[in-house]
Amino acid sequence: MSSIALSTIRTTLELILSLPTSDSYVGSDQELQDLNEGYQKSAYKYDWPQLLVKRGIPLRANDRKYLIPSNFRKMHSVRVRNGLRTECELDDIKRSWGKYAIDRSTRELILHELPASASTAYTLSNAESAGNAVTIELDVTSGLSVGDEIFIDDATNPEVTYVVSITAGASIVARLASSKSAGTILYRADDCIMMNYYMAITKLSASTDTILLPDEVDLIICHYAAHLAFDRLEDKTRSDTQLEKWATRLADAWLAWDKNSTGLTAEFVVT
Repeated sequence: MSSIALSTIRTTLELILSLPTSDSYVGSDQELQDLNEGYQKSAYKYDWPQLLVKRGIPLRANDRKYLIPSNFRKMHSVRVRNGLRTECELDDIKRSWGKYAIDRSTRELILHELPASASTAYTLSNAESAGNAVTIELDVTSGLSVGDEIFIDDATNPEVTYVVSITAGASIVARLASSKSAGTILYRADDCIMMNYYMAITKLSASTDTILLPDEVDLIICHYAAHLAFDRLEDKTRSDTQLEKWATRLADAWLAWDKNSTGLTAEFVVT
């Protein structure tokens, strides 16, 4: 996540536009709207790993339809009880084995198969704090194994983690990124629907708000906002220049994060 606040991003845009502080655009709702459009275009132009989320959905017996998270934008992958599923058109789901579909109108994921049984639930006996090796007391540990991926179905801070060890007295040890309340339920990932999806961004509003993209994208969104501002003034030359700067700089920033174009997998040596 970026560390540059909206107030600084606003100032950068005003410098690009060469505006005096007395200009009506400075600090206006229109300026914020332009920046948010630049943020959204930048966030959705590429599949940024910073926006990729892993979550689980517990299965219910004889139920094909499941509500997806409110911040869902588009799916990356789906597994059902560890079996990979591929997406199909909503109209084809009834006759498409091994598929899933997304109903945007109801915000639901729909499976072709009818689950024969529900996911096994494990309930936290006590409240637990975040930590790298937290001993979590459960109602039962039968069915859990060391190394299991688990989904903690917490309403406020859901997360995916792993069983490090199983101790006497129906307890497991695992890393927790956030605190959990007593009564929170967890499930084995291999017994659930597990989704990797790209989340929607939340628009900037407060002066202290930051964007969810890498630091180098912070000020790139200003070029798209400047493109919009100059376009309203019917200054096509400067509008096009800012749009080109946005596209070029954003592509460079993406290449620093795209797993298919960076890292060891893209390196070679000629000897």
